[in-house]
Amino acid sequence: MPAKSHKHFSEAEKRSARNRDKAKYRANNLEKVREDSRQRTKNGRDADPEKHRTSVRMAHQTRKENGKAEEYKPRHKVIARKFQLKYKFGLTLEDYNSMFDEQQGKCAVCGRHQSELKLSLAVDHNHETGKVRGLLCSGCNTALGMLRENKNSILSMVEYLKRHE
Repeated sequence: MPAKSHKHFSEAEKRSARNRDKAKYRANNLEKVREDSRQRTKNGRDADPEKHRTSVRMAHQTRKENGKAEEYKPRHKVIARKFQLKYKFGLTLEDYNSMFDEQQGKCAVCGRHQSELKLSLAVDHNHETGKVRGLLCSGCNTALGMLRENKNSILSMVEYLKRHE
């Protein structure tokens, strides 16, 4: 069977491939990625902290004077969320909302509904492949991360809890 040409891959498949490539690059070039990040901070905010603070204050003051300060906050949150989803996971806000609807607004592990939580459901993904798995509450997402996504550790923990009921 011939390999698919790029034209025949779905957007999700393309995103998943890009995420895998990014994860591999970061894993193989961790020191370079960290150094690049330090350099950007050093050349920007750290190069002239007073200039940075002044710039931020002036932008806020301008929004306040134009009556836009309060409407800016929620709009900025949406823009920041869109950027974060796209940059970290290759998802659009529509993709996130679709996953949210498929899960009926509940954590894929514990089943708690978004309305019971302080934070929005987190995007869970495989750190090696970059593939998105689902949406989890912060508690389940943290627990999974603390167990390093190791199935044996998770099963051992279940057995431990059963032994000590």
